[in-house]
Amino acid sequence: MPVFRIAAAAARLLTWLCQAILLGLFCLITMQIVLRYGFSFSFSWAEELARYALIWMILLGVGLLVRLDDHLAIPSFQNVLPVRPRLAVQAVVHLATAFIGALLLFEGYARAQDMAFMQAVGLGASMFWPLMAIPAGGALICAFALIRFALKAASLVRGRDLDDPLAEAERRRIAISTEPGAR
Repeated sequence: MPVFRIAAAAARLLTWLCQAILLGLFCLITMQIVLRYGFSFSFSWAEELARYALIWMILLGVGLLVRLDDHLAIPSFQNVLPVRPRLAVQAVVHLATAFIGALLLFEGYARAQDMAFMQAVGLGASMFWPLMAIPAGGALICAFALIRFALKAASLVRGRDLDDPLAEAERRRIAISTEPGAR
């Protein structure tokens, strides 16, 4: 289905972007440590940039984990249920996750607009851009959770658990699974 292919492409882009941010954070923080302790000098903007980049990486990463259905969960209760009730519970959980993502999207954007007049002390840039991490992450969470909800709703109708094969392949490719022995 085209939705799964688009979601898979978005997940690949998110994976690349999060890896690039992480590499940039490593370089930035290493530079700060070397400059501070080696030369008694540091850039005033570096710690602030690292903080905002970390927030962006986390919120983009949460969206990616929702896509892969690999976010923090306690499946013990769901695993003891018969198939249809388990699928119904999972569908409700995905719908609630989508609602929280939509809330982050709309409220986060409103707060980013409210704070756009403020400037970051070290960077001198508008606070709008660091705060846009919240609605961006919310949009990803909402979109990917709605895809998961639709998949679980279709599974509920069919009476068996359908899964997104592209997400399974992505999960194996980037080896992030909470299942024991999956690595």
